[in-house]
Amino acid sequence: MVASDRFFLKIERIIKDENIPEKEKEKIIKSSDLKLINSLANKELSISETAEELALDAMEILQKDEIFSDDIDEAQKLVFKSLKMDPDCLWAYEPLIWLTFQKPVRMQMIERGIKIGEKKFGGEFEKMWEGEFYQKVSTRPYIRLLNMKLSEHWKILEVTKGIETGEKILRLNPNDNLGARDILQLMYLFSNRLDDFYTIWEKYKDDYSAAHYYNEALYWYMVNGDSEDADIAMLEALEFNPWVIDFLTRKEKLSDYDDDFSAYDPREFEGAIVYSQIALKAWWKVVGIQKWLKSFY
Repeated sequence: MVASDRFFLKIERIIKDENIPEKEKEKIIKSSDLKLINSLANKELSISETAEELALDAMEILQKDEIFSDDIDEAQKLVFKSLKMDPDCLWAYEPLIWLTFQKPVRMQMIERGIKIGEKKFGGEFEKMWEGEFYQKVSTRPYIRLLNMKLSEHWKILEVTKGIETGEKILRLNPNDNLGARDILQLMYLFSNRLDDFYTIWEKYKDDYSAAHYYNEALYWYMVNGDSEDADIAMLEALEFNPWVIDFLTRKEKLSDYDDDFSAYDPREFEGAIVYSQIALKAWWKVVGIQKWLKSFY
């Protein structure tokens, strides 16, 4: 993620550079000459651009396969240096939040970063780029912070606020490469907003995920109870990932497993864990559903 963000951030800098003729910019970008792009983009960096690079260095450290205490210390130093140079460096808020473990402070950092993002990317910018936000690389930390906020709302069942955040994410970035729709769908189901659920589920009907199949099964059970529609949806979900049901029925416990998967197959056991981490509270709220679930064993 960091390498991609860094590359496209450099492209943005070249595009904004008034000293490079437009035709020359086109040639440079089309050529994908990394050496040339790096030399032009890193030439005479502004204070804010230097702060961005430091923040990306910190993120790069935190995304290593193995992280040691020295890595944490180094990442913290880079983040603090970045924010000292530019207190409004949005890129620094991602690693800062990764390094913040106290929940109240974490949410404060998320909110602070979002306010910076709203200041930078609200108003006319939002109107111009709505629906294509993630294509503008400088907006990516803002969208990711909104996604963090959505997850935090869901963890503590602030569903009304969470739905507002989730709807905003999909309005700005309907491509939703971060998967905000999965949690938003669960929030709709949790709130019994079944029509809203189905509207968004239908919009992403070609999804390939446990959330897509199991959320649909939960929806049909909530609509029709123990019915043919619900049974068909559940059988399709089980075919996609047969392990999720063990968590839904409490046969398996999430506490018995590692909860951090940076990469996983949605059809395998790890995919069942990842889905269950966000979904159990929506399933367990529905009265009578356990009897129906156990009928599939």
